[in-house]
Amino acid sequence: MNSTKIYMCNNFTNLSSLNIFALLVLAGFGNLHGNIEIWDLQAKKLISNPKAPDSTSFEWSPDGEHILTATTAPRLRVGNG
Repeated sequence: MNSTKIYMCNNFTNLSSLNIFALLVLAGFGNLHGNIEIWDLQAKKLISNPKAPDSTSFEWSPDGEHILTATTAPRLRVGNG
């Protein structure tokens, strides 16, 4: 029996989002540091690791290739550094 294990996410997260191309986003927004990990589930590898500090919102673009992060008020008016 061949078993494959994938260890994902090196950071604390509170958001996960899967798009139509089997790309998985794991991110820590709000009171976390804004670390984002984008995983290709078919290739089973991390493809990007951007940061979006102070972000409170996340969305995939309709083409499934781009992401949008935002900081919204009144939830966050001043960054903590």
